Amino acid sequence: MMNGFNGKGKILNAKSYQTLLTPQLSRSKFEDNNESALNDDYDVGVFWAISKPGLILHKGGSIGVFSILYFNPKSNIGIVTYCNLAHPDFGKIVNTIRESEEKISRMIVAD
Repeated sequence: MMNGFNGKGKILNAKSYQTLLTPQLSRSKFEDNNESALNDDYDVGVFWAISKPGLILHKGGSIGVFSILYFNPKSNIGIVTYCNLAHPDFGKIVNTIRESEEKISRMIVAD
């Protein structure tokens, strides 16, 4: 997805990536305008969302699995996180990963 966003995708054509990653349903359609970096109810594309800080993400789950996938188009860093059940500590794990991504982003910008 990150490669597709950057025009280097090999699975879909450029227009398809653009459609997937462009907001199709604006934040005004949702009651809760949570501005958190991992909120996927902000600007919603096709199975992907763009959070207020600009992360492109997909969250989902089913019986026995929960996942968050996102990338930061500014730093070009992507994260994939899976858990085999909805456990209260999963949010802590995701927050720790997010903090690490932010630190890495700052280091890249500093170089």
